[in-house]
Amino acid sequence: MYVRTSTATWASSTANAVAVALLDSGANYTATEVEAAFAELASTSNGEGASIIGFEDAAAQFAATDVEAAVVEIRTDLVSTSNGKGASDIGIEDSAGDITATNVEAALAEIVARAGGLNTKVLDIGDWDMDADVSVSVAHGITQTKIRSISVIIRADNNITHADFMGDTSTQTTEQYMQASATDILLVRATGGRFDNTAHDSTSFNRGWITIQYID
Repeated sequence: MYVRTSTATWASSTANAVAVALLDSGANYTATEVEAAFAELASTSNGEGASIIGFEDAAAQFAATDVEAAVVEIRTDLVSTSNGKGASDIGIEDSAGDITATNVEAALAEIVARAGGLNTKVLDIGDWDMDADVSVSVAHGITQTKIRSISVIIRADNNITHADFMGDTSTQTTEQYMQASATDILLVRATGGRFDNTAHDSTSFNRGWITIQYID
């Protein structure tokens, strides 16, 4: 480094930050020279590092006055379930323009509202040799009076063809239907219908899925 000599000229010196005293009129450091003060700024010890770095907060969004306390404040707010905090503090980009909300909390409320307040549960049908067995029952685990809709997708043995169970318009000799009891969803296939054949007779095979919509 260069220092000013007594003759008012600059001369080269081997002195470094250790040799430069720190005035610290605000009493922010325990260090008395610049090198040690820099070390305090980089420290992870309590009361040092981010704890001694202030920030302006021109928008007055924080109660904290130093970076360490502000980070704690941010985390506390993000995990909070209080009104106006938590998901309410997290913005969303929504580049596709699907949501009018601008934060996660409001977006979730918007999604629920669009769904009409309905919950969805999807059940595996499990084994069902539809060629040999006319019906199958699947436990639903939902209060029967809260069920609002049921739909069923049937999977053929080739695992390529997926069909709506109630969309069978083929010639039938018996009725095809589904119904909910207090505990189960009963599926009854029609004799001579679309699913009464060897294309739907494999076992150890999930025959398809039941989708139930229900209210809380």
